[in-house]
Amino acid sequence: MTKAALKERSYSAVMAATGLLYLAILTSFGTDLVARATLAG
Repeated sequence: MTKAALKERSYSAVMAATGLLYLAILTSFGTDLVARATLAG
């Protein structure tokens, strides 16, 4: 039971980390896009 709970917790932690990483990549990509558009315009 404890092993299952730990597994579940680590799974959600991995999911959270993946989500944050995805968000960070998306944010940096968006910022880069905005910067390029601003410089071009």
